[in-house]
Amino acid sequence: MRKVADNRFAIGLASAITMFGHTVRVYDLERTICDLFRSRSTVDPQDLQSAFQNYMRSAHTDLVKLMNYAHEFRLVNVMRPYLEAVMPA
Repeated sequence: MRKVADNRFAIGLASAITMFGHTVRVYDLERTICDLFRSRSTVDPQDLQSAFQNYMRSAHTDLVKLMNYAHEFRLVNVMRPYLEAVMPA
């Protein structure tokens, strides 16, 4: 479990409807990727890389939002090698 400062709690917060029709609060894809990078010491590196590659292949990729979140959580330098690996030159 990770603690989050109150001013960062709402970053990426969205809502989704479950298959039973209930509305639940969730984080968007970009926030989830940032949370994986924040927990990289406890996440298998192969899982982190796979999640990032799947995100980049997704039709819902929003790199501007991802980099804004990365800046907010101070992850830009950590994410940069992953971005350089998957982005065409």
